[in-house]
Amino acid sequence: MISNFVIGLDISTSCTGVSIIDSSGIVQHISYHKPKGDTLVEKTKNFQKYLVDFLDVHNLKNPSAVFIEQNLQRFRRGFSSAQVINKLARFNGMLSYVTYEMFGIIPFYINVNEGRKALGIKIPRGSDTKELILEWCQLKQPHLEWPTKKLKSGPRKNLVILDPCCYDMADATITALAGLKLHDIA
Repeated sequence: MISNFVIGLDISTSCTGVSIIDSSGIVQHISYHKPKGDTLVEKTKNFQKYLVDFLDVHNLKNPSAVFIEQNLQRFRRGFSSAQVINKLARFNGMLSYVTYEMFGIIPFYINVNEGRKALGIKIPRGSDTKELILEWCQLKQPHLEWPTKKLKSGPRKNLVILDPCCYDMADATITALAGLKLHDIA
């Protein structure tokens, strides 16, 4: 059992990345959850049950901190619409409240750019940010096993690739590691 750990979350209505990191900065567990339900309330209750079960399976009780990737604050051409940003902000708030109710601690919100900067991660202009973040996590935490999936159709049929939720797990890991560094949680 890990006695002193933090939780990192990358919240999305389609896939939420989860990372458990001990106080020395070693990632102990990574996971993801695809919340089920038609409404945000159903998805929130579904995530809460998942988190309770996940922590129970790993014999984890009370984290020192919860770090959540800050939701989008503004528009970027070609990216999320106002409706999507609003929905993500509401879901982020709902899961933030769930973690507060579960652990009695107010979560910290980590801006992605500040988090990357704190960890010394530089993303060259024009690069695939998601790929570089995942590669960084794989390099820094080589002991982790990332989930894969087998393609069922198309020209790459039967090819085994990393599951797309690995990007969310990597973001949750960056969020937690940056939170540890920025907030000096011991």
